[in-house]
Amino acid sequence: MLVFQHGSNQTGAINDAKAIIEEARRIKPDLYTLVDAVQYAPHGPIDVEDIGADAYAFGPYKAYCVKGIGFAHVSERLSKLPHWQLMGKPETDWVLGSPAHPMYMAWSAAVDYLCWLGSQFTDSADRREQMVAAKDAIHSHMKALLHRAINGTDKLPGLRQISHAQPCGMTEEIGNRLCIFLFRVAGMDSSEAMRRYNQEHHVRLAARIQDPYSSIPLKALGWPDAVRLSSAHYNTPEEMDAVLRATMALGE
Repeated sequence: MLVFQHGSNQTGAINDAKAIIEEARRIKPDLYTLVDAVQYAPHGPIDVEDIGADAYAFGPYKAYCVKGIGFAHVSERLSKLPHWQLMGKPETDWVLGSPAHPMYMAWSAAVDYLCWLGSQFTDSADRREQMVAAKDAIHSHMKALLHRAINGTDKLPGLRQISHAQPCGMTEEIGNRLCIFLFRVAGMDSSEAMRRYNQEHHVRLAARIQDPYSSIPLKALGWPDAVRLSSAHYNTPEEMDAVLRATMALGE
């Protein structure tokens, strides 16, 4: 089985899931594939049939919902593999027990919200088309926020131009990234940087250290720790400007 992320929860890099699966199956046609979409799901449109993964999983808590439930698209051939299941259930059933109904209600409300959002960008009354329109709009907005964070504006320097800031792996081409990334502030570790962002500037960022969640990318970068900026479609250009002003102030 080949398992990989659609979008990195550390660097924001977006993997071309369809191309990866197609190329992998040229080598091993019967390969099973599982795509972790927990971080990508809130940010861009998804067509599981076009991607061609045997399993495509995400957690609604990252997509404007609540914790406590997860969803996955599973292909017919994967669904028939031997697995733990309740006696008497069909061979393709993977549900163990009874998920709490309020979780489904919460996710239904999140889907209703996304359809409403999409209706602001399409005249279609079809819910799928509204969902696609919402995800397209979200993706465009997030790309604009990322560009603002990295390159700044006419009035504010971006993280590339702030001498004491070091964004992770941001080359000139940032079009294939989510607005989620790591960076460091010279002269302080991530915990101190996070504390100052939060307490002095009321900007909520997170510290990433070499724990089970972040050790692999940090070790690959050769960084002991980092600050992570993670944004969503409800974040505004003004909020991104506040991050840039706070970052500038940390060097004073």
